[in-house]
Amino acid sequence: MVTKSQIISDIELQLYGGTISDDAAIEKSQIAFWASNFLNQFVANECNEHLKRGQYIPSVYQTQATIEVPILEELEDIDESDERIYIELDEEVLTLNKDGGILTVLDDQNNEFKKVDIQTLQMFKHTKFGKPSHDNILYYRQGNRLYLCGIKPVDIPFEAVQIWFVPKQNLLEMSDSDEVKVSDLVLPQVIAATVETGKLQLYGSQADKTNNAEDDSVPVYHQQIRRPE
Repeated sequence: MVTKSQIISDIELQLYGGTISDDAAIEKSQIAFWASNFLNQFVANECNEHLKRGQYIPSVYQTQATIEVPILEELEDIDESDERIYIELDEEVLTLNKDGGILTVLDDQNNEFKKVDIQTLQMFKHTKFGKPSHDNILYYRQGNRLYLCGIKPVDIPFEAVQIWFVPKQNLLEMSDSDEVKVSDLVLPQVIAATVETGKLQLYGSQADKTNNAEDDSVPVYHQQIRRPE
């Protein structure tokens, strides 16, 4: 698997024609910011395409987390029956179609919790067999929190929850040696898009003024780059 340092170095080599200067015009942090945005965009596109076809999310993107002791939400002026139990992920979940960023949620006995959205949950509460209960625990997600429905704080039938999910990645927060979750299909797209963005920052672009159904715009040097102060 490729590391953050390898991705940034590859982008810099293409930006500066194979020679990276110590006083490069674009900071590594800026490159990491661009690369993160493109990475999450292209990873989401790839995962959504797999979901659309009824296929599994590529294993390279799957992350597993074990969370112990669900938390009781501390809110004032609510009835005990309205108190919510939740578990919270340390990482942000990548936004995919139909909340596909959460893959599987299991207890420590490998019993699966079923996913619902907040609107569907209200309907299930009034059904005989779909109603959340001790034997039919449901969950819905809000941000990094997964709210568990069907159990009370004094009657939690498990000690830990296992979650498989697709994380949103931020290269700015990674160390250089951290591995980036990216497939062989997406990696070249991320590098190419970041390089193109960097070139626009360095050189600008000349507008396409021809009417020939083709993009004839070409990079041009900014005046500041041509004649730096």
